[in-house]
Amino acid sequence: MKSLKSEIPDTTKKSIQEASAGIQKNLHKLRELVLEVASDPDIGGVEETLKWNAPSFIARSGKGTTLRLEHKESSFFLRVHCQSRVVDRFRTAGHPDFEFDGTRGLQFSATETLKGKDRIQGIKDFIRLALTYHSWK
Repeated sequence: MKSLKSEIPDTTKKSIQEASAGIQKNLHKLRELVLEVASDPDIGGVEETLKWNAPSFIARSGKGTTLRLEHKESSFFLRVHCQSRVVDRFRTAGHPDFEFDGTRGLQFSATETLKGKDRIQGIKDFIRLALTYHSWK
């Protein structure tokens, strides 16, 4: 298990380095947001690992579903298990300005910059739903 202030694990670095420069910056930002949300005592931090060939985060509390950072040429994603209800709950919570990858998570264009108070708060809300999934499902 990695502490919240630890260096980026080599497996995470390698996966992120495979993305284009613009996407790399956004994947690092998503990672920072995951670690920030995970620092909540109710979540208790995260274990950072590689699952399905993607940087993944598992809540130490045992209450969450796995979050993954993934990318393709023209998109990057913050994904959860496709059979979880995280995406449905996030949609119904009033986040209309996000693009979804079916039931698997949030999808972002390669050219997107993760800025703006509302946008960042929405991403944090999604992360919190994932890292506390088993406490509310």
